[in-house]
Amino acid sequence: VVYAPTQEDFGLVGAEALMAGKPLIGVNEGFTRYQVEEGVTGRLFDPEVADLRETIQSFDTNIFNRDDIQEFAERYDYTNFEEGLRKVVFKQV
Repeated sequence: VVYAPTQEDFGLVGAEALMAGKPLIGVNEGFTRYQVEEGVTGRLFDPEVADLRETIQSFDTNIFNRDDIQEFAERYDYTNFEEGLRKVVFKQV
């Protein structure tokens, strides 16, 4: 999944892709940079057309493991997300 938002606060599209076990080609800014672990969950690119082009051209889907990606994405599981959100909202951190 290629994900190139500007000023993204969370990155729901990226989280959904990872939960589905799909590697993410994500822009290296906002929350997306925390969703991509190079070589494990995807690849990052700088927000420039040339860098995006190079990242896509060199992208090899064979190096990514669906199970590893989904394990990483467990942090976005609805229950985990809800608990984390409650802690932040009620300042129980």
